[in-house]
Amino acid sequence: MQNSQLVAIIKRLEAMIEAQDSEVQVRRFEKEGVEKCIVTKT
Repeated sequence: MQNSQLVAIIKRLEAMIEAQDSEVQVRRFEKEGVEKCIVTKT
């Protein structure tokens, strides 16, 4: 995995942490169209 991809993933996760709303947040991560991970913040 290239550093630029890692930076993008980390930024998406940081945005989840910093969000102040009470909605459930879900981030899906894919590689070559195949879902590899789902992260949920409740």
